[in-house]
Amino acid sequence: MIETTRGFVRVDGDDLEFVRHSPVEGRQDSLSPFVMLHEGLGSIALWKKFPEELAEYFGRDVIAYSRKGYGQSTPISQSRDVDYMHREAQEILPAVLDHLDVTSPILLGHSDGASIALIFSGSGHTANGLILMAPHVFVETLTVRSIEEAKKLSKIPICGLGSQNIMEMWTRLFGVGMIFGYPKNF
Repeated sequence: MIETTRGFVRVDGDDLEFVRHSPVEGRQDSLSPFVMLHEGLGSIALWKKFPEELAEYFGRDVIAYSRKGYGQSTPISQSRDVDYMHREAQEILPAVLDHLDVTSPILLGHSDGASIALIFSGSGHTANGLILMAPHVFVETLTVRSIEEAKKLSKIPICGLGSQNIMEMWTRLFGVGMIFGYPKNF
């Protein structure tokens, strides 16, 4: 059986949505909790039942949170800077962990979340482990070509919207200057 706690932590004036799954039976308090870090277009919701299943299987707490601009967290009011993952890793994540009384977590990250976990650990913060899925550790030629192609495609008229740039529309609709998980000024 799993006990689930949902709420928000306030960091730098922003409310960040979190969920904590804790085993009621068989819980081993001495074990570090998993802290899950979502990808560039993800949130708590996209993890679905996976956090709860991890908590049940491993007998330890599993925490996930949605970064600013994702899920139910405070929306973004402007485009992200290119170094946003460094700020997440060096300032925001440590504050979230502090609010949730977490020391030495096992960070489980996907894509941007995996990169944030690497930066966190490499910046002198303590983690008992890293589970990394598709971190951004090098730039592939195919990725660069795909980004260039996406930029070209973003100029194509869509659904009778004339020549409106898809990235501009995305920013207006979602408050985030991103498409395909890359910063607008990439």
